Amino acid sequence: MRQWRWPSVEPLARGAMRRRGCCRCCAKTQEQLGFLPAIALQRISDELGVSIATARGVAAFYSFLYTEPQGAYRLLFSDNVTDRMHGSAVRMREMGERLWVEPGKISEDGS
Repeated sequence: MRQWRWPSVEPLARGAMRRRGCCRCCAKTQEQLGFLPAIALQRISDELGVSIATARGVAAFYSFLYTEPQGAYRLLFSDNVTDRMHGSAVRMREMGERLWVEPGKISEDGS
């Protein structure tokens, strides 16, 4: 297992940058860990001087941030009205059946 270090937050921890820096720190931390465990959110909030509620709120608000472990691969489908009209839901179901995966779930082999 490779050694992990907390991302540097010093440049982000100045004044008004603290809240905006929270999203950036969460993204950088998630790059290294694969998701944002509670201990990482606590560390980010401590380092930036924001409340833990702010850090959790950022992680919950942005769809690209995860507080639970994710699989090795992600399949993303467009969810807009035009694509739905063209059958994206059917294609998503067909692909799920072929790959033996369900929307929003991790496959049995963890990938």
